[in-house]
Amino acid sequence: MKPNDKQRLHFTAFRFDSLVWLICLTAAAMLTGCATHRSTSVVPIAADFTPSTERQRVLFAEYGQWAGVPYRYGGESRRGIDCSALMVALFDQAFGESLPRTTLQQVRKGSPVALEQTQTGDLLFFKTEQKSRHVGVVLDGTTFI
Repeated sequence: MKPNDKQRLHFTAFRFDSLVWLICLTAAAMLTGCATHRSTSVVPIAADFTPSTERQRVLFAEYGQWAGVPYRYGGESRRGIDCSALMVALFDQAFGESLPRTTLQQVRKGSPVALEQTQTGDLLFFKTEQKSRHVGVVLDGTTFI
């Protein structure tokens, strides 16, 4: 998704002290977002993405376990999940790391990182509307989940 004059995406990347991985960027994956109540599915990452590091392989493999799960605001299970709960599940399953449950709590736990300095495993926070917050995890410089 590319921002237009009416809709600007505001990205902020955060690196958690205990997390060294880069947040994966895929514009198609999860832009339908956490603050909407539409029923959508977790969108697959671009078919041409090939993990090149162990961290990318682990995140990508865990993400694969969630592909096709419907988006559900407030959801935390395979019956439906939102973006912040997906991050909680991915980090717990991939790395045994605990993240706070909500996007706002996740923002408050991390430290800001310049977008061009993000690394695999960094959380990427963005807005598609004034009141809707979203989060993804960076895989590489152009792909996120």
